[in-house]
Amino acid sequence: MKKIVSLLVITFLLATNVSAEEIVKVDMDTAIRVALSKNVMYQAKKKDVEIAEKNIKIANRLKNPQLFSHTLIGRVTRGNNSQLGMNIPVEVMKRSARKGVAIAEYEKAKTELAKYEYNLKIDVMDAYFEVLCAKSHYILMERKEYWYKNILSIAEHKKSTEPRYEINVLRAKIKHERELIDLNYLSSNVNEAICNFNKVLNTNERDITYDTVEASLRDNSYILNIKLPSCEKLVDFAMKHNYELKIARDDIKIADKNITLVKRQRVPDLYLAGGYAYQKLSTHDPYDGAYVSAGMDLPIFYTYRPEIQQSKIVLDRLKYNKVAYEDLLNYTIQDNYYKFNAHKNNMEHAQKIYNDMDRLLTLESEAYKKNEIRLMDLMNIEDSQQQYMTEFIESIHLFYKAYLDLLRNLGKDLDETL
Repeated sequence: MKKIVSLLVITFLLATNVSAEEIVKVDMDTAIRVALSKNVMYQAKKKDVEIAEKNIKIANRLKNPQLFSHTLIGRVTRGNNSQLGMNIPVEVMKRSARKGVAIAEYEKAKTELAKYEYNLKIDVMDAYFEVLCAKSHYILMERKEYWYKNILSIAEHKKSTEPRYEINVLRAKIKHERELIDLNYLSSNVNEAICNFNKVLNTNERDITYDTVEASLRDNSYILNIKLPSCEKLVDFAMKHNYELKIARDDIKIADKNITLVKRQRVPDLYLAGGYAYQKLSTHDPYDGAYVSAGMDLPIFYTYRPEIQQSKIVLDRLKYNKVAYEDLLNYTIQDNYYKFNAHKNNMEHAQKIYNDMDRLLTLESEAYKKNEIRLMDLMNIEDSQQQYMTEFIESIHLFYKAYLDLLRNLGKDLDETL
């Protein structure tokens, strides 16, 4: 009895856990908003900007004063002064230079955050589209499995006295079982794509699983109507808005500010001191009173010349890197553009083939029912249609991937890109 009760309790708990997980259907725009508001890694990335902002205040710090005491003990106190005072180190022309570097690094941190946000949008679009592709392949295989199930039924209901009756039934049965195996694989692919989609969203909501509103690519037809401006306009656009270029410009500003900071190390720092001198014991009236002193660091033995030369070399290297990346970006955008158009053309051709093959299969199925063609011929036509339909989905997949690659290199917010 106890075992039965325990089994019932475990079953109830498992059922509660399963039912507790909520499936939330979202469109692509909603998915992007969810990622920007709840993505844990994105929230962590925002902290980098806050840290960089605090570094500005840290860079603008003043050095703390130093209290000191010089106290005489014993017979040496006769006729000599003990001292109590304060030493104030003063940096000359260094705080402003250090703050300038920190401000430049803060601007770079903001640019890197904007880049992360933009790439997160692209990643969400990519993962969302992968779910649609996986679902489309599954629906395609589901349709094929249903078709072979009907063919098996037709083969079984033919007269058993017909030539090759048993062979045709076995062939249809084997084909149908094979489609069931492929259908299970594709079902697993759909679940994997949904899991990857939720990984990209990274919301840390264990009781919610996000899924796409659309059941397949056919419900997302706007993808097929994406158009681009000319390649020249896209290259010019990327040169202004690409985030890698923006970061390269920020690095150059930081390096330039760093040269100023290193040069300022040659400026001597001052030390101002003051305090009170007093005598404990004296053979005559004690001479107590205040005193002041001053000093400075003199960069005589080491003039910071290697650091200055090194910082200039770093600046030159960053400038070369920027020019090199601009050249690479130019050809990358051209490559993205040509691939986009090539895949778009292939997709349009594949869609025409898909429509024609769908009509052909309908006609051939009717012919098989009338014993006008053999079962093997009908199966070959179905396999060919399946191949063309798969190629059609893959052509859409490659087309949209090329589009996302282009967007990633353009670097502008999605609503303002095209």
